[in-house]
Amino acid sequence: MAVDKCIFKIPLIFLVCLLCLLSGGGATAQTPPKALSKTEVVSLLQGAVPPDRIAEIVRKRGIDFQVTPETEKELRDAGATSELLGTLRELAPPPPKPEPPSPQPTAVPAAPVPGLLRIEGAPKGAEVYVDDEFKGQVSREGRLKIPGLSPQKHVVRVSAQGYREKVETLDLAPGETRTYTPSLTSLVQAPAAPPAPKPVLTAAGVSVFYEGLGESAKLTLRVHNGDSPVLFVDVNGNGRIDRGDTAYGLTNDERPCTQYLLGPGKTSLCGTFHSRGALEVKNDGDWTRYIWTIPKSELSREGKSAQFVVNVYSSATSKWAAYPSEPFTNPVRIALQ
Repeated sequence: MAVDKCIFKIPLIFLVCLLCLLSGGGATAQTPPKALSKTEVVSLLQGAVPPDRIAEIVRKRGIDFQVTPETEKELRDAGATSELLGTLRELAPPPPKPEPPSPQPTAVPAAPVPGLLRIEGAPKGAEVYVDDEFKGQVSREGRLKIPGLSPQKHVVRVSAQGYREKVETLDLAPGETRTYTPSLTSLVQAPAAPPAPKPVLTAAGVSVFYEGLGESAKLTLRVHNGDSPVLFVDVNGNGRIDRGDTAYGLTNDERPCTQYLLGPGKTSLCGTFHSRGALEVKNDGDWTRYIWTIPKSELSREGKSAQFVVNVYSSATSKWAAYPSEPFTNPVRIALQ
C-alpha cells in the first residue's frame, strides 16, 4: 500500500515542478522565460491544471506553436476551453514566411542565324556597300558573296564607273541566302538607231522602200506571199518604161533575172544584160521581201534620181497589176541620196 502511494505522488510532484518552472520560478534575470510548447500545454491540461491558470502562464511565457485545426482538436481533447484556445490563437507566433521560390535561370535567347547576300550580274569591278560599309568589288563575272549579314533590312549600294549608282533596301530573313541582281543604267549614251526607211510606194499589193548605200541603192519590194514582183526602171528618165530601160525579176526557178527592154512587150533573154545587182529574198509573216541592191549607175544615166514601176503577178487572181500606174507611165521618182 505504501508503494502505490509513492507511484501516485511522482506525477504530482512532476506537475508541481512543471508549474513552478512555467510560472517563472526557475528563470533567472539573465535568462528570459522560454515559450511553452504544445506538448507542455497538453501536459498541463492533462494534469488537471485549470485552463484559466494555463492562460495566465501562457500570457507570461507565450507559446512557440501555431493553433492549427489539428492542434486545436488535440487541445480540446486534453480539456482546453474556448477561452484558452482564444488566448493561444492570440499569442501564437506569426506563421513562418514561405520560402521565396528559387530563381529560375534566365534563358539566353539563341543568336539569330546570319544571312548571305549574293550579287550577280553587276558590271565588272563594281563596288558594293551594305549599310554604307564597303564589302568588296564584284568579279569579272559580275559576282560577289557577302556572308554574315544580320537578319534585318539592309541598304545595298552598288556603284561602277560609267554607270548610275543603284541603291536598294533588302529585307534579309534569318539564315536566308538572297541573290540580288542590280540593274545599273549606263551613263554612256548608246548611238541612236538609224530611222527605218519610209516606203516610197505603198499600194494594196506592194510596198517599196529605198535606202542609199554609197554607190548602190537598196530597193525592198514587199508583196504578199506567193506573189512575184518585177521592178521596171526608167533608166533614160523619159517618164515611161520603154526601149532602153531594164527589168529586175525572177526566173521560174526563183533565180535573179535582169532583162533589157527592146520595145513594147519585148525584152532580151534573161541574163543578156549583165547587171551587177544582187537579190535577197526573206519571208516576213504573210509577206515576202525581195531586196535588190543595184548600182546607182544602172538605175539612172544622170545619177541623181531614179524612176520605176513595179509589176506584181498575183497568185490569187492569176493576173498582173502595175504600180503606181498602167501601162508603165508616170513612174515613181526618187532622189538617189
